[in-house]
Amino acid sequence: MDEVGRGTTVTDGLAIAYATLHHLVTANRCRALFATHFHELADMLGYPNQRQNNFGNVEFFCTDVDETDDDRFAYQYRVRPGVNRDSHGLKVAQLAGMPTAAVNVAKDTLALLKAAESRRTKNGH
Repeated sequence: MDEVGRGTTVTDGLAIAYATLHHLVTANRCRALFATHFHELADMLGYPNQRQNNFGNVEFFCTDVDETDDDRFAYQYRVRPGVNRDSHGLKVAQLAGMPTAAVNVAKDTLALLKAAESRRTKNGH
């Protein structure tokens, strides 16, 4: 089901991810590896105390990225328990050849977006 949410809003994609996981757990009742970039889904399921909801047999695993001093990175091909809330989209864009000036604009924009989100969270919105 890769890219089912492509072209949707973030909230549509999150709703689709939740509904998919819900169906796998409640209707299919199967073992599955469900990968998503919606870390909010883990929050909806009560991570890290996921045993306190209807998805008690869902476990959370993630991978890590090793960063080097020369601004490069490599994905680790090991999973560990947990949720990785870091995105590496800017690194991928850089690796794909996005011009440095554009990557720098993206970094500045991301910093502004994170600051705005932090203020909203701090103010209870």
